[in-house]
Amino acid sequence: MLGMQKTAAGALLAGLVILAGGTASAQDWNAAEDIGPLNQPFSWVLGARYWYAMGETGKDLFTSTGAPLVSRLTYDNLDSHVGELFGEVTNEGFFSKANVGLGAVLRGSLQDEDFPPYINPYSSTDSSQDDGGLTYATIDGGGWLWEKPEFRIGAFAGYSWVRNKVQAYGCTQVAGNPSICASGQVAPATLVISQENDWHSVRLGLKADAVVADRWMVSAEGAVLPYVYLDGADTHHLRPDIGGAIPETGAGWGYQLEGMVNFRVTESFMIGLGGRYWHMQTEGDAHFGDVVAGAGDQDEDWSLEVFGVTAQAAIAF
Repeated sequence: MLGMQKTAAGALLAGLVILAGGTASAQDWNAAEDIGPLNQPFSWVLGARYWYAMGETGKDLFTSTGAPLVSRLTYDNLDSHVGELFGEVTNEGFFSKANVGLGAVLRGSLQDEDFPPYINPYSSTDSSQDDGGLTYATIDGGGWLWEKPEFRIGAFAGYSWVRNKVQAYGCTQVAGNPSICASGQVAPATLVISQENDWHSVRLGLKADAVVADRWMVSAEGAVLPYVYLDGADTHHLRPDIGGAIPETGAGWGYQLEGMVNFRVTESFMIGLGGRYWHMQTEGDAHFGDVVAGAGDQDEDWSLEVFGVTAQAAIAF
């Protein structure tokens, strides 16, 4: 996960397009007049966005004392398609903004590893991921710290909610103990594991917009997530010894980056292309005692990486 994080973070810009409406006519545009002054008292933007997202999520499960490692589940090559609505209002130096997205995680894989001495010998199995989901909502409020006609920068605070669902089908033994996959293989259409995680985050960030040429503007945004709370559930469908979904909780941190290049087609309509990267991680517990009589909690680390390309269309005044 660390290698993916460094590669993606280095490749993506940060930001969401915030375009104010201009007053110039279509026959008399220049760099300042095309977009309109960014420091006008009131403006708003409303639009729709498509996000082609990739990434991975996974957990390390330990004993109740934190060591050694018992098992590791890695959902990788997750391929998502997300539709999103977004908007922002600026009024007298203050702004509020929000978005909501709904998408499907259509492809991916699960590697499920179990380690000695709890499983002996070591076991590694592969499953395919299908019928997953990616849903989220964000709301922020802040103020512009520095405003010029062609540049502005602001600070904000807000809240982010992300629901990530993944489902593993089939089971093929690729290393170690052949008993894990019932003589080596489970049919590809058999649902093996379902995982649904809600990530709740506090956001603190900066955002900037700049007019760079006729009808062109770039925007960037970066948010630190100083507190992330995980509320998850793991269901092992082929484990009769586990009587239901295992609740999982944790706390940690993360960050969210976005960037956009926008082109103003008319005075009030624009299109844009950009990128986005999210990282969240927590340390917490898997609450086996809630579903297995006599069992206790086990330490657990979770992480989520989501990144990809965004395209949008919006109206602004």
